[in-house]
Amino acid sequence: MKPYFSLEKLDLYHGDVSVLETFEKGFYDLCVTSPPYNLSIEYQGSNDFRAYDDYLNWCKNWLKNCYFWGKEQARLCLNVPLLQTYKIL
Repeated sequence: MKPYFSLEKLDLYHGDVSVLETFEKGFYDLCVTSPPYNLSIEYQGSNDFRAYDDYLNWCKNWLKNCYFWGKEQARLCLNVPLLQTYKIL
């Protein structure tokens, strides 16, 4: 996969979690993500209407992948909405 942007010591990649399958274990230093939050919002190419248990399993899977593809000291920045717009429990 070609970087979205590059400098001397920096490569940025843009895509959903499926692009990570093209990389090797321990590939990145930083992952910045804003996944769908299962709030019944229309997203192109994403199911945001999952049953709660299905959503938790989906989150477990992509978080496990983020851990796998990150270097030992990698960081994960997860965008979390400030306001609660949907009560889960």
